[in-house]
Amino acid sequence: MKSLKLSAVLLLIAGAVHAADAVKSVEATGEAAIVDNDEVKAREEAKKAALRNAVEQVAGTMVSATTLTRNSQLVSDRIFSNSAGYVKSYSTPTYTRDGGVIVCKLTAQVSTASLDKDLQAVQALVKNLEGKRLIVLLQEQVIDPKGVVTQTGVMSDILTKQLRADGWTLIDPAFANGKLKLGAGVALGQAEAKEIGNLTKADYVLYGTAAFRQQDLESVPRPMVKGLPVFMVTGEYSITVFATDTGTQLGTVAGKITYDGKDREKASQVHALISYERTTYDLVRVEEPNILGKIRKLIYDSLSNGAQNGTRVVVDVKGLPDYGAAEDFKKVLEQRRGVQAVDVNYADGTANYDVVFVGSSGDLASQFRSAGGKHVTFQGKKVMVTAKSANRVELSLK
Repeated sequence: MKSLKLSAVLLLIAGAVHAADAVKSVEATGEAAIVDNDEVKAREEAKKAALRNAVEQVAGTMVSATTLTRNSQLVSDRIFSNSAGYVKSYSTPTYTRDGGVIVCKLTAQVSTASLDKDLQAVQALVKNLEGKRLIVLLQEQVIDPKGVVTQTGVMSDILTKQLRADGWTLIDPAFANGKLKLGAGVALGQAEAKEIGNLTKADYVLYGTAAFRQQDLESVPRPMVKGLPVFMVTGEYSITVFATDTGTQLGTVAGKITYDGKDREKASQVHALISYERTTYDLVRVEEPNILGKIRKLIYDSLSNGAQNGTRVVVDVKGLPDYGAAEDFKKVLEQRRGVQAVDVNYADGTANYDVVFVGSSGDLASQFRSAGGKHVTFQGKKVMVTAKSANRVELSLK
């Protein structure tokens, strides 16, 4: 009997190990261009592309194509950028050269257990991102060879265009024109970030500076291309990401960009023989994936942390007669499932609550909506949901 029990336990353990180590075998292909005759580097890049292709194929069998397409950037940032981490093993790669391109073919064993876990986490992030709004507030300037400073918006335009393509709802800074007390050189703090959130209903703020310096055609030694001078530009940027619900600074993305005509790989992407403006535009466009990749990570990590520890939801309650009633209603909020903490402010018949809540604003609002014909009541009045946004719920007593 003991031996039978032991055998059963061993079978269960073996089954669990097998499930944990579940893999799917796929044939994959990757390509990479040969740059500066560096075939070794091209082979390595082609192999990375093949491993990514293997993970993409397996992911496509685990979630719908629609999910992958609609959230392609998020899936790319959180899953495909770390493709090698899901590959248990792979066959010896075979390489062929097709003109200036290296093609890699291999068979990969992809861990479905770990991939499924991370895909579920991504789907949870997608839910948390629904309805999120973002505003870009960058102070940008161009310094010409004579030292004359002019304002520009080249980085804001490029970042905004890509963020909108990612699926974000972008708030036009002009929406709050005249209301935001922010000028050149003014640092953004917790109070200012919250103010922006209250005025614009934005969930995140990208706030910072960018400066681009046009190099003097006469005084700076410069390369010539086809007998034409290169319009060289140097610049730097610093962008801080804020979550407006708490005013928390999530992090800062900073860096330098430059074009001196000597970088052959960059030369293929930057049209520097036309004008300073075109050089600046192309430099920012080339740097954009690096900037937004870091910004996305800050936001995704914040959302993941909020899903575990709670995020701030603002709850406005209309119809409370005095501060005492507002304090009593605080207890109603504290009884809602997922509420971690509640702070209250009261003025002119409206109570404003800062609620730390594990879940979305919709999850909180649903706990006040009618269920089976019944409503939550307070002091003999029904508590009605009269408005909801990504991080705000409005309640009225009727």
